[in-house]
Amino acid sequence: MKKRYKQLLDQYYKTEDEETRERLKQKLYKKYGTNKRCFRCKSQLLVSDLKSYSYLCLECDENMYSFEGVD
Repeated sequence: MKKRYKQLLDQYYKTEDEETRERLKQKLYKKYGTNKRCFRCKSQLLVSDLKSYSYLCLECDENMYSFEGVD
């Protein structure tokens, strides 16, 4: 799981094509999305790719601890 997840994230951050980026974003949310939202921008959070964090906000490009995700 982790290897594929990291590959998708790398592709997402490196691509400049909006259509491709949107497709990758949908894949990421479908497979790794959570029921939590970012406390800053209110976007849906993904499972973090880093062990010490619980969540990842694609919009803010920031990993977050479990207490930072809101319902």
